[in-house]
Amino acid sequence: MPILRDFRISPEYISDESVVEKIMLENKCTYEEATNIEYEKNAKEWISLFCNQTRHVLSLYRRFFQRYKTEDCKIIVIHCVKQITDTRILNCDGIYEIQIQYDYNEFFKLTENDKKKKTLSLLKMGLDKIIEEKQWDRNPFDEAYNKVVDAGYVNEWYWKKALRSPTKEYTAAVFCEHKIDFFDITIIVMNKKKEEIKRTKVLSLTPHELVFDFYLGQLKWVFDDTVALINCLEDEQWEVKI
Repeated sequence: MPILRDFRISPEYISDESVVEKIMLENKCTYEEATNIEYEKNAKEWISLFCNQTRHVLSLYRRFFQRYKTEDCKIIVIHCVKQITDTRILNCDGIYEIQIQYDYNEFFKLTENDKKKKTLSLLKMGLDKIIEEKQWDRNPFDEAYNKVVDAGYVNEWYWKKALRSPTKEYTAAVFCEHKIDFFDITIIVMNKKKEEIKRTKVLSLTPHELVFDFYLGQLKWVFDDTVALINCLEDEQWEVKI
């Protein structure tokens, strides 16, 4: 049976027909080409920003969410639309898709803290519909929701276990902070007494797993006094010297 493992919120964008027609005339192109031009100019940046800024809470929720077996669902995608045109839960190869009513442009008017709360609210709106229709056990979903709230919407953690230096004098760990606008990766070095002796932020990245997961390859002591974070391709590294 499939395991439900991820949650996404996607904004719907509807092209402005008058703008598309103008682009067709000015560029002497097809409707499809004009639509793509209009999307690139007026929507792509904002949709990407919305997806990146909602990943903070969605990732935190996923970390708290227990493994849940379903008959046919692996991922849930909640589409934010101005007007609901389809009330069904669609299933495409294990990906459930459902519409909820929300104008994503309103999201950008919110404060950072309110964006976090709105993301969790939108997630719950979509999940509630699916849980009710599919008659799933609500407890795992409510538990993850409550843990996000209890954590104060703070999404940070240590990546893997601390790594002892070759001389056994130090240990190093990678500390991750998933924020609204950035994903910060910091290397922390401690002595034998577990006292922090160095903290260095080595990367500040786009806050989406498709970007930052690539940089979390391995942590390695390259010298007795130098530890490095190495990316997944092992062709770049960021060193911290004690």
